[in-house]
Amino acid sequence: MVQVCQVPSLDAGSSTSDPAPVQHSDPQQDTHITLTRPHTVLLLATLRGGRAVRGAFTGANADQFRIADGKKDISAMFDCAVRSLRKGRDQRTEEQIPEFRKTTDNVLILPPASNLI
Repeated sequence: MVQVCQVPSLDAGSSTSDPAPVQHSDPQQDTHITLTRPHTVLLLATLRGGRAVRGAFTGANADQFRIADGKKDISAMFDCAVRSLRKGRDQRTEEQIPEFRKTTDNVLILPPASNLI
């Protein structure tokens, strides 16, 4: 499962329930995400309080998922996506610092993309 998190809008129709069981939003600490389940990997487009260019890091991650070979683990894929983001030297993404968090004990390797088609 890949989940995208954005700052919620605070309108009258908003719910205070958590968006998913793998994360926890602390209303006292803005929109900070705390991993509360084991065996979870969280890829964030930027650090807490940072700004992210829509689609820049998620696109770089999608490229990595698309070329998954069944050998490279997700942390290496994350590193490749970050390098790809930096390689473009887009002024808009200079301050975007992606973050990787995990509560796993084992290496997470995605199956080859060709097996998913």
